[in-house]
Amino acid sequence: MHIFPYLSLLREGPQWEKFCRVKVLLYVRHQDLKELTENGTIAWLTLYNNHIEEINANLIDLLESHIDDEEREINDKDKLFEEDDDE
Repeated sequence: MHIFPYLSLLREGPQWEKFCRVKVLLYVRHQDLKELTENGTIAWLTLYNNHIEEINANLIDLLESHIDDEEREINDKDKLFEEDDDE
């Protein structure tokens, strides 16, 4: 059995900044975090918005796309746990 942390996909939710950070780190080409974030002066949300086309162009999305409404997030999370129960 594999256990993966669940990161909320809810836009502007409590984990939105973490979601943007992970997406940028996974899908934006970079060699150095300091260069990417300009020594921490650029927020992850800004980087996410600046590279949204590059992020969405990836055919394999490990986190899925963000969602805009909380009800859909709850339904998606319930669905995820139902699939785990089948195993």
